[in-house]
Amino acid sequence: MSPAPPVTVETVQKETADVLVERIFLRLVDKVHEGSRNERFEEEWAYVDSLSPGLQMLWSTTLLEEEIFNGGVEQYFWNSSHWYVEQALRDLPLIGAVDQLRILRTAVDVVRQSVPDTKWRDPAWRSVLHAAGPLSELNALSDEYCALDPTVDDYQRTYIDRHRSEFVLD
Repeated sequence: MSPAPPVTVETVQKETADVLVERIFLRLVDKVHEGSRNERFEEEWAYVDSLSPGLQMLWSTTLLEEEIFNGGVEQYFWNSSHWYVEQALRDLPLIGAVDQLRILRTAVDVVRQSVPDTKWRDPAWRSVLHAAGPLSELNALSDEYCALDPTVDDYQRTYIDRHRSEFVLD
């Protein structure tokens, strides 16, 4: 797969927010996983943490949205996307996604009842979560989340339209 096209000042200024959401995220995936960041999680985390508030928001909230729509809330916590749960909790209010925030907070509470002390970015996370067993409470949260309208990408587009300078990557 070839790399996503650069996201320059000119791109951010001329494209519609609809086009920018996908284009920026695809480019961000390339940038997050390039070089050694692809093999060293600490470097990936440091890189994401160094991004503008808008790019961090796009990263954390898109991972959340994609995981939940693909496999539910439990999948979000099972896969590595949960590494960014603290950022998603910070970023959902930034874009006005209060219903998504409420559901994510509830899901975090459910997970924390079963996995109280393990850090989100702990290498043993998957083993600890697996040992906790199925978290059936998350199924109803998945259904509720997927029924929300507007969606996170609606909020992302509005934010991008108002803060274009935060989304230049190249």
